[in-house]
Amino acid sequence: MKRTLLVPCLIWLAGCVETTPVERIPETFARRAPSTDERLDVETVHGFIGVRVQDNQSDSLEDLAFLPGVRVIEVVESSPAARAGVRVDDVILKIDGETVNDKGRFDALVRSSPTGKKLALQIERASRLLETTVTVDSSASTAQALDVGRVEDLKARVIVKDSVVAVGSGRRVAAEIVSFLPRSPMPEAGLEPGDLIVRLDDYEVESASHFVYLVQTRYRLGQSVKLTIWHQGEEREVELDLWAPDRVLTKLMIPLLFNYERNVHDDRVTWYLLDLYIMSLFKYERRGREVEYRFLSLIGFSTGSGELVDVKQGGE
Repeated sequence: MKRTLLVPCLIWLAGCVETTPVERIPETFARRAPSTDERLDVETVHGFIGVRVQDNQSDSLEDLAFLPGVRVIEVVESSPAARAGVRVDDVILKIDGETVNDKGRFDALVRSSPTGKKLALQIERASRLLETTVTVDSSASTAQALDVGRVEDLKARVIVKDSVVAVGSGRRVAAEIVSFLPRSPMPEAGLEPGDLIVRLDDYEVESASHFVYLVQTRYRLGQSVKLTIWHQGEEREVELDLWAPDRVLTKLMIPLLFNYERNVHDDRVTWYLLDLYIMSLFKYERRGREVEYRFLSLIGFSTGSGELVDVKQGGE
């Protein structure tokens, strides 16, 4: 009998207490890190096969989902990919034996490949599974700005970039920590720039943008996660509590007896004693510096109110 009554009592009490973050939580999304290094006329050389890809998303707006592979949206004429028979709308599932489900991972694997290296591509085309081989060429380009990485500016508060590392006879892409944003929880957990994030709980991290996507869509503010890190050739696991704002009490209510409410963003506090809805024994309300007291909902006075002052000018 006691346990039967305990559950509804706990539910009732939960509805009588509320807390609110002391600061507004912004909407956030994966984006490139802001670069202050405007490098004009800087020539960069990297691996090139002549395709531009995007994440492979379903075509249905009602059931949007990420599908395996990356979709080819452009093939450069006379490029290694064009000579190997790659076409627009092909879905590249694997490159050199490595599964690619993320544009950042695909780009990192291609750009880090030396000139002359032969890459085996596994391609899906109209439900057919194809294989072809492309020979990596070199591409020199002039960049207007340095792409530093990807920003997760809410829960992990970190800038990460794609980094390709050797694993046995193969390669894989990890999210390398570039720097921390203010109030990041990562330094306290023992992480430092240069660490490579290869796993987030049970999720394999496929690129920097994939890490940002996972943090922003799979985890709550303040949630505990486990990171698998590569540091100077050694693998270790790190427990991390994601960032969460401080919270303050905004509602405390004992029906008919006491009612307390606080609006953090409007700087307003109100509480009642013996609140009978149409009348209360005592009411206190503060709005900014103005405070109002009211007894029996009839007698009231306020303090701290602003007042207009007639300022004389010109010595009058």
